[in-house]
Amino acid sequence: MKNDWALDTTLKYKRKKDIANLVFMVSEWCKNNLTYKKNMPIVWVDWNKSDIYGEYEIDENEIIVYSSFHKTVKDLIDTTIHEWAHFLQDKKLLLKSLKTYKFSNYLNPNEIDAIKLAEENINKCWEDIRNNRVKLS
Repeated sequence: MKNDWALDTTLKYKRKKDIANLVFMVSEWCKNNLTYKKNMPIVWVDWNKSDIYGEYEIDENEIIVYSSFHKTVKDLIDTTIHEWAHFLQDKKLLLKSLKTYKFSNYLNPNEIDAIKLAEENINKCWEDIRNNRVKLS
């Protein structure tokens, strides 16, 4: 990742390695700044075309970020924190809400909470990454 990146920097011409590195740095930031459990999720980037930004696979404990759908650095950070929020949520309640709000995802309390957590933390996460306060372990 280059120092000339900003939140509105387009990802269109960025190297896959740099994009993946950003996702992993955001995940590391989440681990260090947001509550987490013992069983850390596996985080990976999927380069295939997808019509969603990302997902948290409950059964596999995996966070998948679909890079092709993201336009900017901010989008990528937002998605990674958003999916981390789902990792933090109660699994039984998360599964129940997915069924209950299957056709009205925007009303799902778990989605609302994940959106809020991401919005509240995008700038702080980016500031820490830009100032080299996030180190991959």
